[in-house]
Amino acid sequence: MASDFGLYRSTNSGGSWTEVLTGTVTDLVMDPSNHEVLYAAVRTVGISKSTDSGVTWNPANTGFPVSNVGRVNLAIAPSNPQILLASVQNSTMNDLLGIWKTSDGAANWADLAATGASCGLQCWYDMTIAIHPTNPDVVYFGGVNLFKSTDGGANFSNISGSIHVDQHFFAFDPQTPSTVFVGNDGGIYKSIDGGTTWTTLNTDLALTQFYGGVSLHPSNANFAIGGTQDNGTVEYTGSADWTAVLSGDGGFTAIDFLDPTVRCAEMQWTVSSGFSGPRRSDGGAYFRKVSGIDESDRGIFIPPLVMDPSSPETLYFGTYLVYKTIDRGETWSAVSSDLTGGGREISAIAVAPSTSDVVYAGTGGGNVWTSTDGGGTWTNITSGLPTRYVTDLAVDPSDPQTAFVTFSGFLTGHVFKTVNGGTSWSDITNGLPDMPVNAILLKPGTPSTIYLGTDLGVYRTINGGGSWSLFNDGLPLI
Repeated sequence: MASDFGLYRSTNSGGSWTEVLTGTVTDLVMDPSNHEVLYAAVRTVGISKSTDSGVTWNPANTGFPVSNVGRVNLAIAPSNPQILLASVQNSTMNDLLGIWKTSDGAANWADLAATGASCGLQCWYDMTIAIHPTNPDVVYFGGVNLFKSTDGGANFSNISGSIHVDQHFFAFDPQTPSTVFVGNDGGIYKSIDGGTTWTTLNTDLALTQFYGGVSLHPSNANFAIGGTQDNGTVEYTGSADWTAVLSGDGGFTAIDFLDPTVRCAEMQWTVSSGFSGPRRSDGGAYFRKVSGIDESDRGIFIPPLVMDPSSPETLYFGTYLVYKTIDRGETWSAVSSDLTGGGREISAIAVAPSTSDVVYAGTGGGNVWTSTDGGGTWTNITSGLPTRYVTDLAVDPSDPQTAFVTFSGFLTGHVFKTVNGGTSWSDITNGLPDMPVNAILLKPGTPSTIYLGTDLGVYRTINGGGSWSLFNDGLPLI
């Protein structure tokens, strides 16, 4: 099993695991003719090879790049397992450093021209490579778009057609190798002619990922708005369909609870892009509202944008700074210094429902801060919390000193509670599986009932975190 924490091996069907290779392992392939031979790709390092079923590993990097090596993906030729290809992310630019080939089982590598192949600046996110089952000269490469080579990887042509962008995986029909499947941000597509034409297989699949910050209408249960991954911001009006109101990656949303025709949304944060940042609709189109926000700020891909639950004119937006508006986004001002310590940016913001004075903010580096004067001053309240990505924050509806924070990652607690404004924290993970917790919601009127969105579905407590149970009936597993 390849992971960010190394390569692990199990000899009892996953009952227990032993680490056999250190580092961030980004791919793993097996020789289909000899299952004792495996190849692993390690970020920043290169290729390692095992000839004893993964018990021991040795570097196999002769001719492989030695600098700027980021993520590496591997493909092995089923018809000639001595042939492997490795696509490499440029760790400094996030574009394609190149594609390397070996014809002798990784004893030596050679840099291919790979003319035409590209993953834009997203090789860290969408990069995949595959070799045709019977013809090693036919190679498929996926980045933002989809490419094919018929000369062993020297030259590639774009075969994306009308399929969705951001390619992640290839598979072939073993009986009919001209039938190829591709998985991307839009779902699964099939070609029966080697990629000349494509057919969607997504008619009956629920594929859309909503980011945090879905908003409900204050009085109309048949209206909601949310931002989706790579499918824009969409509105629900009671029918089976959602209507797109913004393109790109949608983000956080907010509906003015006094005047629901006023709605706020955002697109992905891309430095100096000219299209990212908060937007507002007054009943029609959405217009950018970024006056006062430095568009060159460091920020996460989907920055938090939240509305004060007591005052809809007041919103907060996070980069590495906290920004605040008191006029629905017409003007913004930074109300904090760098809350990240030069590290990962602000990932969550919550305003106390009972008072606009109390605001909490969390960062991707595990820092948590609070302000008791509406953002005027901030206090670091991280002590006692794990150094993990802060995914969400929630504040008790009636007590601003009682707040909750959730974390991603593994091997630590994932849900923490404070009853004194962050002076101290208690871990209320209490039996949850060791997995990322992505969202937290307190039930209105019953704060001891809490819902969590996790990597394995929804969990609920009815005793304030004393114990948790799966609350997933009717929901798909993630």
